[in-house]
Amino acid sequence: MANRNNADLLAVFVETPDWASATAERRHAMEENLRFAEDLGAKVVRVQAGSVGETLVQLAHEENVAHIVVGHGHSGRLRELLGHP
Repeated sequence: MANRNNADLLAVFVETPDWASATAERRHAMEENLRFAEDLGAKVVRVQAGSVGETLVQLAHEENVAHIVVGHGHSGRLRELLGHP
């Protein structure tokens, strides 16, 4: 998407207070994802904040972001319904 729009790629991780109780496995997976983003040429930004949504909006405004793509973890209702752990 960034290449198609001739734009920079920005990967953002908002570390909420809940992140302090994340498992080592989750932390490792996040580090891998951020390294992958860097390998793709993304500028990686880590922010400690209480609200993911508000933080993303603020950062998008500051960085003049045109498109926001949001990802989530592997666990979710669909995986649960399909019987995947």
